[in-house]
Amino acid sequence: MVRDVISIIAVFCIIISIDLNRLSKVKNVKRTMFIYFTILIVSFTISLLQAIDKAPLSPAIYIEKAIDSFLSR
Repeated sequence: MVRDVISIIAVFCIIISIDLNRLSKVKNVKRTMFIYFTILIVSFTISLLQAIDKAPLSPAIYIEKAIDSFLSR
């Protein structure tokens, strides 16, 4: 499990180092960086949760509950 977490961290560091050079050359750097790092943080969090066997629930469960609560009114 620790090896999985370390490898995930290493992969994300490599991805960031490759992408950072290209991202710094775009027109709207702040907005692009914000969107990029938001997506990256969500991906990193989900990857870590899966690596430690605490995967988040499927979005389908939440969608089904929302639809059921809406239709039951």
